[in-house]
Amino acid sequence: MNISATIERTCATLRWTRDSTNSERSRIWVSVLAVQLRTHFPERLGYRVFSKDYPGNESTFRLRELLYDITVIRTATILSAVRNIDLEYPSEVLWQIESEFHERDSRASIVDFGKLLMGSAKHKLMILPADGKIEYWARENLPETRNSASGSMHLCFLPHPANWSHSNRPTATVEKLW
Repeated sequence: MNISATIERTCATLRWTRDSTNSERSRIWVSVLAVQLRTHFPERLGYRVFSKDYPGNESTFRLRELLYDITVIRTATILSAVRNIDLEYPSEVLWQIESEFHERDSRASIVDFGKLLMGSAKHKLMILPADGKIEYWARENLPETRNSASGSMHLCFLPHPANWSHSNRPTATVEKLW
């Protein structure tokens, strides 16, 4: 999957109202990105995409969000102990995604980034605000964490939701950190 193209499609399909708060816009962003990932990783082919807004995994996993803002897994089944029914479980973690739009709080950014460092996914994506102190800080400091994680790590820089407008849709920059 080309994460840059997925992010582009997400930006192109974002919809929000003029009076949406920044936190609502941020939630919309995560929701639309999760929808894009569900088209690439369909449940019928053994994948699950978890996000806070999506109830489709609740009947099987009894939760919506799985540790991260978005988690993409491949599933397998095992027989239950008593009723001999198939139970799905995560057999492979493909993507773990965190999004943090605080413009001047690098602690909030590193907490979410640290969750990705601890994860076992093949691919990880950290979404941060563009064109400010956090982007500069991330570019200067996050490459130093390379030896702390497995899998590939991508950074996405997206304008803060306060700077989104209907006449000028947000565009993102995605870079592979390692």
